[in-house]
Amino acid sequence: MPSAQKIVGDEPVGGASTTRTAETDATRAAVSIPDNWRELTWQERRSLASKLRDDPISNGEEANSAIEAELKRRR
Repeated sequence: MPSAQKIVGDEPVGGASTTRTAETDATRAAVSIPDNWRELTWQERRSLASKLRDDPISNGEEANSAIEAELKRRR
């Protein structure tokens, strides 16, 4: 895939960057997190969290962590 990124160890190959940018932060800040997000199903929380993090979300605990981290970042 032309847009695929190869990573060896912790470093991207070929000059690719995995760092967050101001654009990434702005995009994530635009995601609405409802006050009752803890009452959502884990699938709904996973969907929400996937908009806040680059890494895949595979369970409810990871979703909660991603949402909490974003709320903390916004403070």
